[in-house]
Amino acid sequence: MARLAKKSGDFVLARICGTIAADEKRHENAYVKIVEKLLEVDPTETMIAISNMMRRKIT
Repeated sequence: MARLAKKSGDFVLARICGTIAADEKRHENAYVKIVEKLLEVDPTETMIAISNMMRRKIT
């Protein structure tokens, strides 16, 4: 979105979208690390929890 906004000449929107994208990437990295650790500690319960979240469409 940031690239598209920038290409369209909306530099403020491009900056906002870039900031949001960077923040979301940090969240993704944190969640990946947390789930990796949970899988090390208790893989069965972690997979059950992930399965439950997917069934309930919690994203």
